[in-house]
Amino acid sequence: MCSSDLAYMVFSGLLGFFITSLIILALMMVKLKVKIWKSVAIAVFLTVFVNFMFAKLLRVPLPPGLFRL
Repeated sequence: MCSSDLAYMVFSGLLGFFITSLIILALMMVKLKVKIWKSVAIAVFLTVFVNFMFAKLLRVPLPPGLFRL
């Protein structure tokens, strides 16, 4: 198991899907030598897209964490 997987499992319940996904995606892309501004932009887009697909279209509950949307 990768450390990012473990971090996601630990923090998604506390911080929620949005914050945890943004942080982990951005950090993984920075580790892969993607520019910081580009990694943050991609992380924001992917997080919003995945949330829309799972929570709105497929009605799969995602961990709300700090944001009870």
